[in-house]
Amino acid sequence: MEYKYLGDRMTDAKLRGSLCSAVRRSDGKCIRGKNGNMLVQFESGKTAVVIARLLRKLKPNNKQTSNENLHRE
Repeated sequence: MEYKYLGDRMTDAKLRGSLCSAVRRSDGKCIRGKNGNMLVQFESGKTAVVIARLLRKLKPNNKQTSNENLHRE
């Protein structure tokens, strides 16, 4: 599943608005924490634990790069 990470005011500007995918367990379920966190891997290969409320699901046929989102008017 692809997600767009919205981030917050403390988020690194490089990660804000970038695409990521959920890291999954061997049974196919996403790795989630008890406090609403989620383990994701960004396009750059960086793995991070993020607040799941700041993730937005993308439709499978609507993949966009973060650069396209920044330059859209």
